[in-house]
Amino acid sequence: MRTNNFDVSHSRVLPAGFLKKTAAEIRLRIPEPPQGPLDAGQGKRTAYLAVVLSTLSLLSVLAIQFPSYLTIAELREAYGPWIAVVRLGLHAGMIGGATLALIAIARDKKLLPASVALAMIAIAQLMGGADAKVGELVAAPLSVGVDWLIISALAIGGSFIAIEKVAPLRGDQPILRDKWVLDMKYFVINHLLLGFFVIFTNTMLNASFSWAQVDGVAAAIGQIHPVIQFFMIMVLIDLAQYWTHRMMHEVPFLWKFHAVHHSAEKMDWLASSRMHVLEPLAMRVAMLAPIFVLGFGEGVVNAYAGFVAVQAILLHANVKAEFGWFEKFFVVARHHHWHHANEERAINTNYAVHFPVLDHLFGTFCTADGWPSAYGIEEEIPDTVLGQAAFPFKLSSTAA
Repeated sequence: MRTNNFDVSHSRVLPAGFLKKTAAEIRLRIPEPPQGPLDAGQGKRTAYLAVVLSTLSLLSVLAIQFPSYLTIAELREAYGPWIAVVRLGLHAGMIGGATLALIAIARDKKLLPASVALAMIAIAQLMGGADAKVGELVAAPLSVGVDWLIISALAIGGSFIAIEKVAPLRGDQPILRDKWVLDMKYFVINHLLLGFFVIFTNTMLNASFSWAQVDGVAAAIGQIHPVIQFFMIMVLIDLAQYWTHRMMHEVPFLWKFHAVHHSAEKMDWLASSRMHVLEPLAMRVAMLAPIFVLGFGEGVVNAYAGFVAVQAILLHANVKAEFGWFEKFFVVARHHHWHHANEERAINTNYAVHFPVLDHLFGTFCTADGWPSAYGIEEEIPDTVLGQAAFPFKLSSTAA
């Protein structure tokens, strides 16, 4: 006969900490992102590529439906003639992501990431997929650069990953090397915030340097051939960034911000993205100030912006590229690798990003023979984006 009476004599006393331990054991645990070589036969490459394609596909659908908030205003005009190509690429990405995910599941490999990929593909399709209706453009004070993130991940990320596998400086360095997740977070943040960077830069330039503009100078520069204008911009910006860059190394307070960038101990295409959140703002204003004052044309400035974006990644890439006599006149990857070297002779050297003659003139050139054996800095810096953001503002233990 069943009874509700509780017999204490037959009860079990739970050991101390049992409930706490049990809660910890049953808590949903998010798997760590992959790290290290992606060996064949383990299903990693198939499943994680499916995740990449499905993520980009879902983001693309969202950007199509909410262009006012998820696309960069400067890029929207270019999408009109190319919308059919965009939809074709989205369709291919969705099919590719789903196919790879199903292959991983069929082979019983990496079921969780493959299932996540399929879920994202399903959501993207439910939202319209490649046939998603373009959302209405409305006035928005700020937009997030989801479109710029997608373009950069596919075009820049895909290209440099391929180049680093074909001609690596260090062949034993995997694509998913140590700390790649941290640098990928910076890559995502920097691209999503491009719209904010543009607005901030334009506001600061107008507020701080509009008084220095001279009527007629912009018109005179406009008469110069665009190729010569491009070269002039390279010279002016390299002069501005040389001294800004040097200050960030040699002024202790500024170094705390720039140290975040130099904390990377592995060099590859992603390493260029690791920067303190305030550094891109300061550098953009300092570098563009002379261009703004002189009034260079928007077309040439945009061409330079595209060039320097790719060059910055190339200077950090894990690519063994040596150019002989060309290196005497233009900064290449080996120059900048020595700038990042954790070796005594390379400290505070090679500040220029276009013309090494500046480092020769001001006594900061490091002879670029061979390649560095180690990168990084001696300071201990947190391994999180938030920790690195707060790092410059923390008092040292000796100051307490």
